[in-house]
Amino acid sequence: MSWLHDSPTVSSATAPIIARVSYHKDSINGRTHSHDRAQFILAVTQPARLTLPGGDLVLKSGMGAWLPERILHKVSARNGPMFHSLYIEPELANKIPLRTGPIEPTPLLSHMITRLVTLSEHEEAAAVYPHLVALILAELEVLASSESATLVLPDDQQLRRICETLLHHPADGRTLDDWATVLGSSRRRLERHFAADVGMTF
Repeated sequence: MSWLHDSPTVSSATAPIIARVSYHKDSINGRTHSHDRAQFILAVTQPARLTLPGGDLVLKSGMGAWLPERILHKVSARNGPMFHSLYIEPELANKIPLRTGPIEPTPLLSHMITRLVTLSEHEEAAAVYPHLVALILAELEVLASSESATLVLPDDQQLRRICETLLHHPADGRTLDDWATVLGSSRRRLERHFAADVGMTF
């Protein structure tokens, strides 16, 4: 069983941001699709996997991801996932220089997204909606300018060493096999933990 809910007054095709909450009672393995708008998707209750043309992203519960307009993607998750999504019109989305990938939202951004997707009264939505939109866009722009939006450093010490090296030496051309040798690990372990801890493939 699944259900979707669009916030009242903001499901119009002309609205700058369309907010949606989706809940799935069971595990899901969605179809590959795309949207005419950029999407910010937030995994609310369960980890989720996003399959993209360049590889998979793994989102921990509470993590979000930025998906540009028309990018093909598929969402899969287990055990009754819930998602909050914002669909942002292209003209506004183009002003937010976020890269495709996982993003750790600030507590304020998470709260505002929850507030937007749960607006229930028509009058309340009409009054509150423009203020929430302005704040959400401002917070996304702050994320875009912060280092945390461009690289999620893992807790695993081996993976952190790789990420910090690449952060300070982008031209480092070592492969994952090379790193496995340097770190005394295996390619398979690094691949698995890179996806789980960083939210992207190497």
